[in-house]
Amino acid sequence: MGINGISAGYYPTGYVDKKKTAEMPNGAEKTAYSRELSEAEEMAVFKKEFYADLEKLGVDRTIANVAINISEQAFQNMKDDPEYREKVLSVIKRDLSASVAPAPDCSLLITVGPTLKDYRADAWSVNNDSEFFARSQDSFYKKTNGSKKEEQKELLEEYLENCSWYAGDLTDEERQIAFNYEKQMLNTGSIKGVKYKDSLFRGIEVNGGAVDAARTVFNRQMVNAQIGNILKDSNIEWEGDSRCTFSVDPYSYYISVEGVDGDKKQRMEAALNVGENGKNLYHHIKNCATQDGANSSQITEDGTLKYQAYQQVYDFTGLKLNELEERDGSYYTEDGQDVCDIVDSAIDNAERVPDSHKQQMKDWIREMVSRLSFKGWNHIADMFLEIDYVGGGLIDKHQDILFSLDNMELRNFLNSEKYITL
Repeated sequence: MGINGISAGYYPTGYVDKKKTAEMPNGAEKTAYSRELSEAEEMAVFKKEFYADLEKLGVDRTIANVAINISEQAFQNMKDDPEYREKVLSVIKRDLSASVAPAPDCSLLITVGPTLKDYRADAWSVNNDSEFFARSQDSFYKKTNGSKKEEQKELLEEYLENCSWYAGDLTDEERQIAFNYEKQMLNTGSIKGVKYKDSLFRGIEVNGGAVDAARTVFNRQMVNAQIGNILKDSNIEWEGDSRCTFSVDPYSYYISVEGVDGDKKQRMEAALNVGENGKNLYHHIKNCATQDGANSSQITEDGTLKYQAYQQVYDFTGLKLNELEERDGSYYTEDGQDVCDIVDSAIDNAERVPDSHKQQMKDWIREMVSRLSFKGWNHIADMFLEIDYVGGGLIDKHQDILFSLDNMELRNFLNSEKYITL
């Protein structure tokens, strides 16, 4: 018997599956919106896709600043000849991933012309790189130390605000949602989750708050039943409205039980800390705490950074960040290996990570590890998560919304939306 993830079996009766298309004002389906693009518009799309491909390339740590100048003729030739496009990407990837002289901190300027013979790469020390900045003022792609997010924001804002062919009938809210999707795609290569006010849902009645709340309450009921069965199978009786608190360690996922006597505490912890119960309970508490309107004080930006960095490194390498030496923006093993290099090697050999996402995964973990190292492991509070167990059911702590059917306001809301409660 265990605590598991239980979203797969969730079927609220108030949801009717409908075709995920919406009609445009003229009656045409948005998914079939097929106005031909002009050559200029096609080139704009091509450049955006090429920019996204550049974002996926890793940059060697000896390169502090990088800029790529691409002539219009080069763009046209790459658009007309996919093979040339791939060759250009290949040589750019080669130069971005190589240690560039003069090291250790360089500014790299890459110039792409109509043919590979016109390709060149120049590097300067960051202590003498005025020419780099002079020659990169109008670069197609430019990343300077600390400016990555700002550059992406500027590109996407210009794209969404000025692109004439981008859906022009969006409301401000729909355009902001589209902007966020574009940013996710550019940063991670995928879009996670949906917003019910996306323009694609026009004409489809979906109460997002009801769907999310119903799913969360359904999951809560399943977890309550699973915990009840665990205690029952271990011959642990729970009297009436007795109360205790479960606290889950963010690294070991160990469930501590507070508020009961010593013998009962030991028996409950022994029963609960089996398999992945702790991990699944931690995720359940975290999911409830991050729902819209929950406003949990348990979830913090720095705490989440520390938790995610630890778990990602441990998941790929089995190494524990808190047991490594913290220095120079990373963590090091006793024999001097940078943990990020070990993670990179593990990701390269990980079949569960698609090849198209390996570099993104490496960059994401490197960024987290670097941020955590500079902030300092001991300067950030560990994100332990707590939840009360009262009368045989979980009760949320330190947040505005309690996902329990004892919450009459929530029960009435779900009943009005025709969702089944167990």
